[in-house]
Amino acid sequence: MTIARSYSSVTKDTVPISVCRNEIIDLRPGGTGKFLWSDGSTKNYLSVLANNNKNIWVTVTTNKDTSSILFALTLRSCNVNAGNDVSVCKGGSVTLAATTNGIFKEWLPSAGLSNPKSPSFSITPTVTTSYIASSIFVNQNLIINGDFEKGFENFSSDYVFGDSVLKYGYYVVGKNPYPYATSWFRSFTDHTSGNGRMFIADGSEVINTDVYKTNVYVHAGENYVFSAWLKNVKSDLANPARLSFYINGQAFGNLNLPNGETEWVYYNTYWTATTDTLITISIKNQNNSGIGNDFAIDDLVFADYTTIYDTVNVNVLPLPTVTAVASPNEICIQESIKFNGQGATSYVWNNGIIDGSTIKPTTSGTYIVTGTDNNGCKNTTSVSITVNPLPTITAQSQPASLCIGDSSIITAKGGISYVWSNVMTNGTYVSPKTSQTYYVTGTDANGCKNTGNTAVTVYALPTVSAQSTSLCKGFTTKLAGQGATTYAWSGGIQDGITFTPTSTSTYIVTGTDVNNCRNTGSAVVKVYDLPTVTAVASPNEICIQES
Repeated sequence: MTIARSYSSVTKDTVPISVCRNEIIDLRPGGTGKFLWSDGSTKNYLSVLANNNKNIWVTVTTNKDTSSILFALTLRSCNVNAGNDVSVCKGGSVTLAATTNGIFKEWLPSAGLSNPKSPSFSITPTVTTSYIASSIFVNQNLIINGDFEKGFENFSSDYVFGDSVLKYGYYVVGKNPYPYATSWFRSFTDHTSGNGRMFIADGSEVINTDVYKTNVYVHAGENYVFSAWLKNVKSDLANPARLSFYINGQAFGNLNLPNGETEWVYYNTYWTATTDTLITISIKNQNNSGIGNDFAIDDLVFADYTTIYDTVNVNVLPLPTVTAVASPNEICIQESIKFNGQGATSYVWNNGIIDGSTIKPTTSGTYIVTGTDNNGCKNTTSVSITVNPLPTITAQSQPASLCIGDSSIITAKGGISYVWSNVMTNGTYVSPKTSQTYYVTGTDANGCKNTGNTAVTVYALPTVSAQSTSLCKGFTTKLAGQGATTYAWSGGIQDGITFTPTSTSTYIVTGTDVNNCRNTGSAVVKVYDLPTVTAVASPNEICIQES
């Protein structure tokens, strides 16, 4: 990029010009008359592309005389490097650092930059952006004696010149502040060479007083930089001066010295001329304190400049859209889940899980995966899984033990559905002939299964018997059951208790064993009638001693 600027000469025969390569400059001799340039042009100015060292002549003819002016162009190195293009993942930060052999000016666009005038900065861009670094290369300094090496020439001041001692509102041009106020000035040398002069002042108690003032000629449309090097003079560095730049009485920049500085502080500001005119440049102090407020100025520059630009592209890469997949995402404990990341090229899971692996989690929880794409950009997502406990399945038989031929109802609880062995349904009555264990698988509302079982003990019936008997009518007998532990007889008799049967009968005995199982037996009691006996006495009446 090229910037046009003007060089005028009326009184000089030779005008040396230091220019940046490929800069376009306008050469203006100034004044009126007829112009003849070395390339044959007759305009009152000549635009030149500075692509090598060259000498350009112009002859100016007026009514009074003819004069020649030599513009001697010398190329100088003007470089600014914004750095290599860089890519950053969205949400990440990048540091840009420009290098230049000129004076760094600013970064554009400045939105989001904490200090766009700093050559380096860190930023977290949200979109791809091209940042332009600009650097200025100062041309001829229009301030004569800006380094004060010529002493008091070419400037004026409303401060009072102090030859040997400084006090409020006094100044001097010297090599070291210390000799002028040894009790409170510190000792240091000038900024230019370390052995030259500087402007040294004890701040006035009257604000808006011209500390320094000079005149320069400017051209319409030209951009100028005004710069200075400043330093606190007072040894405790407290209450520093607050200086302002003015052009024709209008402020256009402030120079606030920091507390506690140890080195010279550089300051610059920019201004654009609107007309060809002579301007007054001044520096005023806005601090009216008599304590502190002592300062030094050196290397004042007011000059047009060339701006060189370089661009760095910051490409903001999108983050991968990472999906965490748990298949399935709801299980019963002791089952397996496979974890997979999607949307990137590599994945790192928390808890040490390897992507694509299958594990058996024991508790519900959230699993986090970080996916990295081919650009190295990362994104994180998560998936929640549910681990359901197994139901507690309880099976029971009622009763749990029975006598052969009896029934027991088999039930289960703890689930919502059940599958039994032997293909029976929940709540079925069973009459096993031998002891059995019944198994059930219960399923809860989450589809989780567990098993239970219940046993049914089957007892054999006792073998109950009783011995039959016979007797004559009127006699007594007793019956006793065998094969059980307790007995109940029909006919109202009691086991082992004497009774008098009246007729032949069959008695049924029900025996109950220790398992409460019952069986029956019988005994026949045969009752014989007594004989009908007749007694005959013949005769039935006799005399003693008769038969």
